[in-house]
Amino acid sequence: MLKDNINLNLIFDYPVKWGRTQILREFVQNFYDSIGLEKWNNGFKYEIANGQLTMFSEDASYSYEWLVHVGASTKREKKRKYAGYFGEGFKMAALCAVRDMKWGVEAASRNWRLVVTTRNITVDGRELQSLAYEIYETEEFLNGARIVVKNFGEEDGRIFQAVIMRFYYPQNPLLGEPIFKNHKYKIFHRSSVEKPEFYSVLIDTKGEGILFCDYQLRAFIDAPLVVCVNGCDKLDRDRPPLLEGEALEILLEAAKSTSAAAAYEVLAAIRKKWRYLNAARKHSYWPHIIEELVDNIQPFGALKKRFRKEFKKIYAMEPLDPEDFRSSYRRRVAIEWHKQNKPDYDLVVSEFEPIGIKLLENACEAAGGYPAVRKPNKSERIKITKLVKAARKLLPPCFISSNISNCEVFDDQAGAALGLARLSRHRGDILTKYLVEIKRKKICRECKEKICGFNSITKYELEGIELNSRLLTAGGDLSGALAVYIHELAHIYGEDGSGKFGRALERAIQAIIGRA
Repeated sequence: MLKDNINLNLIFDYPVKWGRTQILREFVQNFYDSIGLEKWNNGFKYEIANGQLTMFSEDASYSYEWLVHVGASTKREKKRKYAGYFGEGFKMAALCAVRDMKWGVEAASRNWRLVVTTRNITVDGRELQSLAYEIYETEEFLNGARIVVKNFGEEDGRIFQAVIMRFYYPQNPLLGEPIFKNHKYKIFHRSSVEKPEFYSVLIDTKGEGILFCDYQLRAFIDAPLVVCVNGCDKLDRDRPPLLEGEALEILLEAAKSTSAAAAYEVLAAIRKKWRYLNAARKHSYWPHIIEELVDNIQPFGALKKRFRKEFKKIYAMEPLDPEDFRSSYRRRVAIEWHKQNKPDYDLVVSEFEPIGIKLLENACEAAGGYPAVRKPNKSERIKITKLVKAARKLLPPCFISSNISNCEVFDDQAGAALGLARLSRHRGDILTKYLVEIKRKKICRECKEKICGFNSITKYELEGIELNSRLLTAGGDLSGALAVYIHELAHIYGEDGSGKFGRALERAIQAIIGRA
């Protein structure tokens, strides 16, 4: 029997656009919050048949008046955590379902049944259409709550299956074995069950892992983990997907809270993130996450010993300062040694060092991988003298320092490095006599041209040069040695790959061609 017609004062063309996933999520959320996550698996029932979706639970029961007012919610005054809060989900979902998806929507509980419909209203002389409810009084008392969606297609059903898995509950098939839990965080291995079709977030973050924030899917994680965090969200009606950085910030905080045993499991699970990538490091959260996990393991000798035994074949690498020429050289030699002698060892971030993982350079040195630097022999000294004379003749004076002839050699037939400039940070302006200030531009007196970007205040001071001995072999052509020698001299203007170094080489080549 029709009991009442209720106009919701929600205009039919109200500019809210929800897709099928969001609409169904709101309907399911009403049941989820009433049943609770612990009872969810058995307490929520649904059936899809004959173009109709029916959702039901005996654990949910309420007055239809809660569905009338925007902002009215049974959850507002309770301290228990919920997936929803605002009391407007059903209204907006019903609007989009009826208007955009052409679904029919009904709800029922206790002794009432509600049909979502529309009514014509007049506002300031204009005819408008408003969302409305037809409320029917039922003879049979419904012990629980039911929502029915009509005109429900086959693809709609597949979307609904994915929507259910967007909620956290212990029996969610995407959850694997538990790793850790406290009052705020729960961490699981990711199960072998594939994500269902239509299981996605609007921001296409990659990864098989899943992040639930306040019981709902908010992001994917590029690691085989499932993380559920409670109480992380600000009050946000739409619960938008998280950016990758936001998701990893949460994982970082979860890593801080883990026990030592759990940290070990999580660390092992994210192994593909151990790899050393110097260029991307400063933009990555993963080294910080690894650091927190290692810090939790570090005080426990048994776990450290177990880690070194289980993961034998790894070397750690520290972030490389591109301006530290000695370190750059040692890194190049160590990597070459690694390729030739330990190619099956993985190179990982230096955050593993506190639990006893060797640095690559230390391992290389211990194995005698670094060539010894020595004084040149008589034959080599003669050729080095020729290189110095050629440099003085071919290069502008601003390339020449007092230590230009301070040259040593090393024996490295593998050729990991051909030369190395020993430099120190510039102290005092040793190049002042070659530079004059003209209209705020640096001009080289010798070549009478602007040396683009050269600024003696930020240069290095040459202490000496080391050359690979094979460049100075008896009877060999010195053209290769001269090229390496000039390359190393130019490093007083910057490191490999820098703009200033590139322009210095360009200027050196111009000078050599001009004097040829």
